[in-house]
Amino acid sequence: MFERDETDPNAIANAEAEAEAEDAGKLAGVPKVGDPEPDADLLSALDDDVEPEPADEDDDPLEEIEHKGQKLKVPKSLKEGAMREADYRKKTAEAARLREAAEAERAAVKEREKQLEAERETTNKFLVEVGELRAIDAERAEYARVDWEKWIEQDPTAAQKAQVRLNLLNNRRQEIGSKIANKIAEDRQRQEAERSKTRTEFETKARAEIKDYDKRKDEIAKEAVAAYGFKAEEIADFIDVRAMRALADAVAYRKLLAKAKAGTAAPQQKVVPLRAKLSGGGGSAQADPSDKDTDAEWERKEYARMQKIGKIPK
Repeated sequence: MFERDETDPNAIANAEAEAEAEDAGKLAGVPKVGDPEPDADLLSALDDDVEPEPADEDDDPLEEIEHKGQKLKVPKSLKEGAMREADYRKKTAEAARLREAAEAERAAVKEREKQLEAERETTNKFLVEVGELRAIDAERAEYARVDWEKWIEQDPTAAQKAQVRLNLLNNRRQEIGSKIANKIAEDRQRQEAERSKTRTEFETKARAEIKDYDKRKDEIAKEAVAAYGFKAEEIADFIDVRAMRALADAVAYRKLLAKAKAGTAAPQQKVVPLRAKLSGGGGSAQADPSDKDTDAEWERKEYARMQKIGKIPK
């Protein structure tokens, strides 16, 4: 390299300019006296560009949750969120279930109201027909008291009209009577079907809730009649499983109580005749094993002997 001539005025000026430029580069960004204050928004934007330091794992520890049948470890904050979501889903499902149950109940009520309305209409028609039947019978009773031969002689036209009227009444009565008889038969069939259905439902529930129900039901019915005063037809008409369960428990308790009493009863003591006691127990009686007296005869003779020798006062 060429050495700079320190005596050259141009060279000296260039060197000073280079030194000033280098100092300016080093002092760039350093605030000087009299400079304006830095913009706060600018400083905030610069801070946002700085990447945050990683959070300490102890600040949000991992906890275990169950998701779709799998156990997972997630931060505590996520677990709390998952629990809130699960609780929300559970409450939503329960609300939906209750809403469906309420809707089903309302539908059942409406259906029952329709059935009742139809039954009311049928009953009203039935009552009208019964009333008409009674009116017909009353009018026919009036004709039954008529002397037809005399009436025909006196007024054959009126008598003929009356006979036509009577025939109409008889035909109408037969028609109404058939309707009423059919209605009664239908009601009986319907009631029997409902009773059979109810009894079947009762039997199904009883088998599910009472152990060995099919084997025990005859025993329960028999005990209910004997111990509690029920009638056999009352037991046959049971449709409430709760009542049958209570009765079954009562019968079972009575059996256990009877068994416990039988197990704790004192054994009966064997009655040993006086003759055997004295002969085998070192008594004073002169027992002779070869004698043929019965125990009663022997005791009578022994009593007399003891009186004779003065051991028993006369």
